[in-house]
Amino acid sequence: MALENALKHNMISSENKLEISIYTEGEYIFVVNKLQIRLNKELSTGIGHNSIKERYKIFTDKVPVFEEKNGFYWAIIPLIIPKNNL
Repeated sequence: MALENALKHNMISSENKLEISIYTEGEYIFVVNKLQIRLNKELSTGIGHNSIKERYKIFTDKVPVFEEKNGFYWAIIPLIIPKNNL
């Protein structure tokens, strides 16, 4: 959903490529892209963010964070690490 969000809200063309970085650091997955806001911006309903947050409540108390900072959009998503029952 974080990737879908980047594609939905940013301008993309052969001259204006959208670079998306995906990496882990500690117990988080980061999905980061430079903001290239569409001129004909679709109204954001927040359904994608809320869906991710609601799904996380099932598995963990950690909350995903979505923010714009320094010209980039950041999705910071906690890893769900299963506990070993051995």
